Amino acid sequence: MDKKFYDIDEIIGVTVVAFTWENIAWKEVEELKKVFGELLGNGKKNFVLDFSNVTYVSSVVLASLVYLLKKTKEVDGNMVICALQKKVDEVIRLTDLDKIFEIYKTKQEALERFG
Repeated sequence: MDKKFYDIDEIIGVTVVAFTWENIAWKEVEELKKVFGELLGNGKKNFVLDFSNVTYVSSVVLASLVYLLKKTKEVDGNMVICALQKKVDEVIRLTDLDKIFEIYKTKQEALERFG
């Protein structure tokens, strides 16, 4: 069995999804959507996505992040992202996704956003 590309932790009532692989591409998207569906179904509403290990994301992943943000907002929750590596940050800004997502430099800052 392949190693998971993410770890999930619960910190002060916030679900932290930390990506463990450097590259996240289309193959991981369906699993990510499934995992989020399960978390939302279990009443989880607030998420921090930790990209500290990620150096590449595909356009399909970016589109999926927008989809997951929408699903989270539908249950009156929120999803923020943090710890973007330089190339991932550049792609997010070039695609104007920085206008849609709350982005924090560190996981701690992202967690503080939820009080």
